[in-house]
Amino acid sequence: MFDSIRLGKRLTDVEERLSTAERRLNAMSLEWTDTLDRMKRMMGRIAKDRSRVEQIEPSGDDQGHLSDEEVSNGTVTLSQRQLQANARILARRNRAQ
Repeated sequence: MFDSIRLGKRLTDVEERLSTAERRLNAMSLEWTDTLDRMKRMMGRIAKDRSRVEQIEPSGDDQGHLSDEEVSNGTVTLSQRQLQANARILARRNRAQ
């Protein structure tokens, strides 16, 4: 007599757990799909930016890039305008101290 009540309770408990698991699985599937779409969009943007950069400066030239030794020696490749702006910034910093 009580076995059928316990069996019914266990059955409803299992059904609830199954529906909860299905909802979680569907939510994870939607989240994964959204994440995958975002990754694809980011990769597209990165590829587009890379192609723009390669069009601007050919990859064969190493022009404009300093080696580690040049950087450690204090070599800079700034234009005249950049050098002037840098000097103004340094002058302002020195006045503030």
